[in-house]
Amino acid sequence: MMSDLFWNQLRAGAQERFAGFGHLMPFRVQEILLVASMYDAFTLEEGGRLTELLLSEYRELNLSFAPRITKASSGREAIELLEARRFDLVITMSRLGDLQAAELACKVKDRAPDLPVYVLVLNPRELQHVQTQCEAGHINRVFLWNGDVRLLLAGIKSWEDQRNLPHDTRYGDVRTILLIEDSVRFYSIYLPMLYTEIVRQTQNLMDEGINLSHRLLRMRARPKILLATTFEEAWSWFERYQNSLLGVISDGRFPWVGESVESAGVSFIKQVKAADPHMPTVLQSTNQALQAEAEAVGAGFINKNSPRLLQDLRRFMAINFGFGDFVFRLPNGREVARARDLRDMVNKLGEVPAESIYHHATHDHFSTWMRARTEFALAAMLRPRKADDFESVDALREWLLTSLKRFRTESQRGVVADFQRQHFDASTAFTRIGNGSLGGKARGLAFMNSLLN
Repeated sequence: MMSDLFWNQLRAGAQERFAGFGHLMPFRVQEILLVASMYDAFTLEEGGRLTELLLSEYRELNLSFAPRITKASSGREAIELLEARRFDLVITMSRLGDLQAAELACKVKDRAPDLPVYVLVLNPRELQHVQTQCEAGHINRVFLWNGDVRLLLAGIKSWEDQRNLPHDTRYGDVRTILLIEDSVRFYSIYLPMLYTEIVRQTQNLMDEGINLSHRLLRMRARPKILLATTFEEAWSWFERYQNSLLGVISDGRFPWVGESVESAGVSFIKQVKAADPHMPTVLQSTNQALQAEAEAVGAGFINKNSPRLLQDLRRFMAINFGFGDFVFRLPNGREVARARDLRDMVNKLGEVPAESIYHHATHDHFSTWMRARTEFALAAMLRPRKADDFESVDALREWLLTSLKRFRTESQRGVVADFQRQHFDASTAFTRIGNGSLGGKARGLAFMNSLLN
């Protein structure tokens, strides 16, 4: 039997699961200064309008609003604009004519030490030149432009995540992914893909929201991404956000104590596994010889030279980070069922073999899936309970079923849900069909429903 304390916590968590979302992501990039020569600006736009492309990308991904871009064609013009207005982010090309990118970054930091400066390079030759200028530390990040406007979006979201993560993990239990990659070329490819997958995951969750308000607030609770380029930086992030991590994606070779170490990724994953044996980890490297070492420490392996690099990474995220359907598997890996949402999870829990439930419970897969779906309160209730705490797997199954049913019921108390044919739940206390305002009688019933709750 569950204690009254557990039920009270579950009910409070269910009722407040959306209440805190409105306070998440307090920092947004609203003003961007783009410093580029007329030719480079034209290259970025490819004959179109960069702002319109960015607006289109935000609209397609259902993001709240796109930042405004102000253009400067020289370093001198950029400094004049910085003295006249406030900006949240500076993106500069490596070639400015009157200033080097590092010189502009230095002048920016003199005026606004906390204002980030990102440098875009158009080819690998420029990249090598810019990287030699980064030693002064004024440039926050370098990206290799690949013609995909999503790279700009990824750069913007990366800075927002870094700023918002301390607040969001403290007040919203938001999840994060740690990416360790020192190659500008590869993280310029990875970040747009990772953010696209995260937003798609969140969009799927939005479709299951109780009403429009809840669906929009869920976007703020999306997982964040932390990018580290050295062993020390990555371990600092891990120690700080270990309890918030969905998993680790690590390069094989990257700097450690100032030197590039071939097996740094394997060593990092060993330390991660020592701290949390169930933490999902994957090593991605051009060195195929590292595969055996990665598998020996319990990590997946992806070959960077594979033509299916991004597909393999997506597949790893779907299986290990709780993205997409929950796939019930036996200990040997054989799939036995899939759950699309919480309602489907309840149905499948009553059908799948006992060994599958025990397998997933011992690896914290249920709580991981809940956290990825922004069901933070429910995940927090499930995670402390271990499979061996129960007398039998049947008792564990019954506890999971009871917890999920009770949580779904409590989360809908006092709320007017929108009717959706594909997600309709007969247990919902109050459902509105259509988009119009409530009539007098319905409004009175809705008020009493909220008041009684």
